[in-house]
Amino acid sequence: WLYRPGLQGEVLRLLGGLVAADRTAPESLHLLADSRGLPGVARTRLARAAAAVERGEPLPDALTRAGLMPASMAPLVASAAR
Repeated sequence: WLYRPGLQGEVLRLLGGLVAADRTAPESLHLLADSRGLPGVARTRLARAAAAVERGEPLPDALTRAGLMPASMAPLVASAAR
């Protein structure tokens, strides 16, 4: 997962804000992946997660597999997505 906990928190906060503003998960992930305000490693992982979600993978699994968060956070994200 992202090596800087502050960056991980920032990415997840931004993603949560976009989803709360009625953006779809793939759209939100793509918007963040295109953001110049995030480091390249984060943008690459966001694009990877977006592609996985578009293929039908659940958001928590996509975020974990892309290295955006540890697996221990997946249940929290899953419950928030409901």
